[in-house]
Amino acid sequence: MPIFLDIQSYISTKISDFWSVDFLGNISNNRYTFIPNARETTFGNPSEQFKMEIDFDGQEKDMYTSGMFALSLIYAPNSETKHIFSGSLFGTQEYEKYDIRSNYRLSEMVDPKSENREDTTILALGLFLEHARNSLTSQVQYYSYSGKYIKEKFSMQWGTEYKKESINTIIKEWVYEDSAGYNFPYNDEAVNVSNVIDNIIDIANNQITGFVQSTYRITSDAGKTLSLTGGLRAYYNELTSEFNVSPRIRIAYFPQRKSKAVYRFLPVHTTNHHTIKSL
Repeated sequence: MPIFLDIQSYISTKISDFWSVDFLGNISNNRYTFIPNARETTFGNPSEQFKMEIDFDGQEKDMYTSGMFALSLIYAPNSETKHIFSGSLFGTQEYEKYDIRSNYRLSEMVDPKSENREDTTILALGLFLEHARNSLTSQVQYYSYSGKYIKEKFSMQWGTEYKKESINTIIKEWVYEDSAGYNFPYNDEAVNVSNVIDNIIDIANNQITGFVQSTYRITSDAGKTLSLTGGLRAYYNELTSEFNVSPRIRIAYFPQRKSKAVYRFLPVHTTNHHTIKSL
């Protein structure tokens, strides 16, 4: 029996001549309940037939919840300059819980045409008990700032980003097996369970990115344009201890004003640095 909930919101408004705000939000919650049904299977050949009967007791309950919120502040003091401040948060939680007992009965049918349960010979009796308490919690925070300046032949862009991630996973599962009243595998001192999983995993990471780029355009009276772009980008990843810097230069030549032909020269150099932690 599923249950669904989903709420979304988007708001965009201008609070002054220079400031505007954008907001985006979403919350969802999905729940599921699974109840297994009894199962009966007959197999064999015309002269010898068997019947497997399985009854279930218990249920499984799963829940998935997620939320996302993003807010942007835009500051434009004039037509040439714009600043954007952004922040967002995403979180999700997942739960899986079940305790399901299955009782099985394997029998040989004395008279394959009879529907009377007494006309059978019991070959095996037993049960399985499956248990689980699993969960996943994840959160991602993101903050950024970017700026842009454009005036006639010159333009410039810059910005920085920060991202924080955290993931927590808990897995706890086991299966109890019983055959004809005996715990399997048998142990006269303790109750044994099989397929045991008992793990807790925590992952956390921080990432930082920064960039700056400027472009200068030279246009002749004939419509030919030469574009010169230079920039620098830096990136750091705490989990992998990776830090690299990428200076970039681009030269583009447009032979005609409305021509689709473009000639580009793009030398790129990347420098990787290892932190003290990685060494």
